[in-house]
Amino acid sequence: MNNTVIDKLRHYCRYQPRSHQDVRNKLYDGFKLHKQEAEALLADMIVEGLVCEENFAKSFAHDRHRLNGWGMKKIEDKLKQRQLSGYCIKLALLEIDSEDYNKQMGRLAEKKWDKLQGKGFHHMVRKQKVMNYLLQKGYRSGEAWEKVRQLN
Repeated sequence: MNNTVIDKLRHYCRYQPRSHQDVRNKLYDGFKLHKQEAEALLADMIVEGLVCEENFAKSFAHDRHRLNGWGMKKIEDKLKQRQLSGYCIKLALLEIDSEDYNKQMGRLAEKKWDKLQGKGFHHMVRKQKVMNYLLQKGYRSGEAWEKVRQLN
């Protein structure tokens, strides 16, 4: 195996946390390696500590919540799409601070509420639009409705 491929793969894995599937995709699609070579390299990256699904899941959840304003449901769904284990997903969701989570949801709700002000929407229509926005962001309906009820 070419050392250039190994060096590029190490750089790819060090740049940011990666899931096993991300690395597999890179090996198959980016480097055009066969399954046996790709799986051997992936195993080497895991042993070296360059690929760790727990770290990836925690980083993903933290970043998507803080930077994108995603709720737990959307984060969980996206991690499942990336074929992470239930254990890693649970760990990642536990990393999100509940107080910060509620503040973020409140900021998003208020920002959307203010944006809709003056657009001629009835009070209840505005609430429904904010509710739909929070659901689209991945917040669960019960927690989203609590925030929407507080809007005036």
